[in-house]
Amino acid sequence: MAVKSKSRRAADLPNRLVQDKKTGKITSLAAQVVNTETVSITNSLSGVNGTFTGDVDITGSFGSVQDGAGTYEVAAGSFVTTVIHTGVGTVSIPTEGWPKGSQISIVTSGTMTLDWGTNAKGVSIGNSVKMASGTFDGGKWFYSESTAS
Repeated sequence: MAVKSKSRRAADLPNRLVQDKKTGKITSLAAQVVNTETVSITNSLSGVNGTFTGDVDITGSFGSVQDGAGTYEVAAGSFVTTVIHTGVGTVSIPTEGWPKGSQISIVTSGTMTLDWGTNAKGVSIGNSVKMASGTFDGGKWFYSESTAS
C-alpha cells in the first residue's frame, strides 16, 4: 500500500503555482478545490462550465441599473438589467448584444411605450405601461407589461 506524504504534496506546490518574477504576486494557481471563509476579487472572475452551489448574498449590484428619461434606448450587455424611466417617450430594447437568457425589468414614473424589437412575443398595452419584464431567447424578447393606477 502506497503512503501519501503531506510533505510530498507540499513539495509539488511550486508546479501548481505561477508567480510574477518582479512582484512575487501569484498570477496562476492550479487547484481542484479551494476552501476559504472569504474571497475578495478586485478585477474579474471568469470560468468555463463552472458550477456554483450554495446561497448567494450580494452586496452591491448584480447586473446593471440604467436611468432613462423620455425617449430612451436601453444599453444592451448585462445578463440582468433594470431600467428606471421618467418622463414621456418610447423606451427601445435592442435585440442584439444580450446573452441568451437575459432578464430585463423596466419601471416608469412617467408615461412610456415600449419597443421590444422585431419578432418580440407579448401583449403591448401602449403608453399605459408602468412596469415590464422580459426574457431574451437569443433572438427575440418574450415580455410581459402591466399597469398601475
